[in-house]
Amino acid sequence: GVLGIKGLVVYSRYGGRELWRTGVGEPSTGLTRGSLELVPLGMEPIQGPVWDLLEDLLELTLPAMVERAPMSEESDVRIDGVSAAADRLRGEVRRAAGPRFTVLVHGETGSGKEIVAREIHRLSGRTGEMVSVNIAAVPANLLEAELFGSVKGAFTGAERSRRGLVTAADGGSLFLDEVGDLDLALQVKLLRFLESGEVRPVGSDQTRILDVRVICATHRNLERRVREGRFREDLYYRMAVAKIEVPSLRERIEDIPILRQIFEQEASRRDGLQISLWTAAAELRLMQHHWPGNVRELKQTVEVAMARASGGAIRPEHLPLGEPRPISQGSWETNLASFKRQLLTDVLTRNRGNRSAVARELGISRQALLYQLRKLNLTEL
Repeated sequence: GVLGIKGLVVYSRYGGRELWRTGVGEPSTGLTRGSLELVPLGMEPIQGPVWDLLEDLLELTLPAMVERAPMSEESDVRIDGVSAAADRLRGEVRRAAGPRFTVLVHGETGSGKEIVAREIHRLSGRTGEMVSVNIAAVPANLLEAELFGSVKGAFTGAERSRRGLVTAADGGSLFLDEVGDLDLALQVKLLRFLESGEVRPVGSDQTRILDVRVICATHRNLERRVREGRFREDLYYRMAVAKIEVPSLRERIEDIPILRQIFEQEASRRDGLQISLWTAAAELRLMQHHWPGNVRELKQTVEVAMARASGGAIRPEHLPLGEPRPISQGSWETNLASFKRQLLTDVLTRNRGNRSAVARELGISRQALLYQLRKLNLTEL
């Protein structure tokens, strides 16, 4: 053919996943293009305008082609991504959706915990709505009435009766976001509701039994809070009958191109922003970023970049990400120690210093972790 090849395989550059294949033949030297690796089959391609056009078309269209493609038997779960972490998450959501028991969703801020909760509710078959409340956003003195309702005159300012969010969720699901911020007094009342299904509004002596599926979420380390006496152990185990860990964006970096295109399309429909070409340098910058704000930060980054580019090509200077981390210099041992120190610092911070949790996350023994902490002078963290 005009390209001189017998076939082509396209892989995700950042996860190694095969995205597309056509033809047969022995693989030749791979070529990188943005987030893709192109491997010609049979022989090296004939370089020229036709090959350049094919590269451009694949880079533009392939992520959009695979973003909604079936990725596993869990493909009815509407969580986008081609990474192993996204696939695992879809499986956990599907398994948790059917039973009525309480689910605890844990993950970093911005990682998509509410999306997980909505999918659990959607797939559960419950006929009522999902009602959401952010525990951290409601003043502690008003939270009980917000959740369980109140009768007129129950407290200063209660000028009328309120049914509460738990009652509003009857027949559906109640999503308690940032449940780790719940104070101890209300933890007792939440535990009672989870065990009995009974609700008694503030100021009332009447109870009512409701049919509510509760889904809780937090970015906090609840096991550590239990040990510190800041969270009830019985409530924790009652909530964590099923526990889902939402991966950070750093754990699913190969999903960034797909998520980026989804956010572009949403911003175009919602705000009228023009979808632009991304330069290879801008794509690489997305892959290099640490993403402390996870998927939420990526979404905001894409929207800002589109607005700044005004329809032109998106370049690194359009991204609100600050300066990239400098490329290290020096010996192998120096750079390896620097990498280990940064990794351990990040994971220790995320797990609030819990050594056992850090060891589990890194897949090493606690003794090996303590040895590395001593070796790298990190024992004070």
